[in-house]
Amino acid sequence: MRTHAERLVATVLLAALLTAACGDDDSVYDAPRDDAATAEDHASEDVGPETLPDETPTDGDDAGPDADADADADADAPAEADADAPDVTDTPEAEAWVLPPRPDTDSPPASASWRCGGGCNYPDLVDPAWPVVTVVRTRAELEAAVAAATAGDVVYVADGAELDLTGTTLRLPAGVWLAGGRGRDCAPGARLFTTETVRAPLLRIDGDDVRVTGLRIHGADPNECPPEWPDACTGDITGDTNCRDCMPSSYGIVAAGFDRLEV
Repeated sequence: MRTHAERLVATVLLAALLTAACGDDDSVYDAPRDDAATAEDHASEDVGPETLPDETPTDGDDAGPDADADADADADAPAEADADAPDVTDTPEAEAWVLPPRPDTDSPPASASWRCGGGCNYPDLVDPAWPVVTVVRTRAELEAAVAAATAGDVVYVADGAELDLTGTTLRLPAGVWLAGGRGRDCAPGARLFTTETVRAPLLRIDGDDVRVTGLRIHGADPNECPPEWPDACTGDITGDTNCRDCMPSSYGIVAAGFDRLEV
């Protein structure tokens, strides 16, 4: 029988032989694997997990393969005009209208029918087609036009109009013309009249450089004395009843305190 020492020596020798045959200690515990599996494992260790690109388009980027090309084409294309955009084309400002040169009427020829006012072919007429002219045909239109007029405006009473201004006084601002067509083709011109015999004027001038032209202005002309005056009112050199001498005077135009009124 072997002694305890002999068995111990045999055990040590066997362990040494196993170590020399199998290599280092780590390889002893590795499980046996085929070569193909080992190569695949090494490949998976060298290459990380596959990451797919994010194909979701972000704001401002065009989707699809031609996104960059489309963006370049849009940048090069001319901008289309906005249909609602205002037209900013520069246009020259219209020149201010200028009154045409007026003819000389201070020294009319002796043969001119208009030398004493009115008459055929009066040369200094107002043209109703001028851009500064407002043509009126009724009393309401006349009062509104005169109230709105400023220097340089012309209010023209239409030819043939007869406007009863009883109970009112038209006030003409500075620089405003009140006109009609008297003298054009021998026309008599529009007529402004009142049926009251009062001291209030038909027209009152409220500034310098006012012109009244081409119109007929008539005051009251009763056939007999009005009820407030006695029928026996006399004063006529012939002794006949004559209301003219016992009735207040009527005023057609009053221009106290202003200059260069032209009638």
